Amino acid sequence: QKMQYLDILFYDMDISQVDSIELGRKFYRGNNECKIIVTSKQETYFKEAFKMNAFRWISKPYVREEVEEAIESSFETVANMNKIQFYQKRIPYEVSQMDISYIISYGSFIEAKIGNEKMRKNISLTKMEELIDPKIFFRLNRKCMVNLLKIDRYEKGLIRMGEKVISISRRRQKQFDRAFQQLKKEKE
Repeated sequence: QKMQYLDILFYDMDISQVDSIELGRKFYRGNNECKIIVTSKQETYFKEAFKMNAFRWISKPYVREEVEEAIESSFETVANMNKIQFYQKRIPYEVSQMDISYIISYGSFIEAKIGNEKMRKNISLTKMEELIDPKIFFRLNRKCMVNLLKIDRYEKGLIRMGEKVISISRRRQKQFDRAFQQLKKEKE
């Protein structure tokens, strides 16, 4: 059942003690959005790998560059890995969504906390909400959304992210509790 939460699966068909092909098909049926990177020393599995909709095939013995390319390519295609352009001192930067801690609206532009830096984008928070992955970002109130994976502490309607404390609007509290608890379950 946890297969539905996988984004990327590195699947070695030679290690499996059950029927490797059938197990691969179960992975795909359980989550057809998961990017499956299949590896094996048996070339006879090649066709079967693509019947289970494998994203990439890597023959053994591994070539490091080939493995790195397959993993990077699969990361780029997964929704929550999409990059968004932000600006800092008028210089554009491509930023992975996973690197964003929180986003604050200042009317016609937003400011994002990325690592120790703050970067801007001329877009409304509502429009930004359309660009980001709803599985990991949650809009707390009219002015702020957070990356659920970056929350340090949460209690009594307050979220702590480093030194930043952000309050959740009362009308969004129950939704946030459900989303945060669901994410915690998925991580387990």
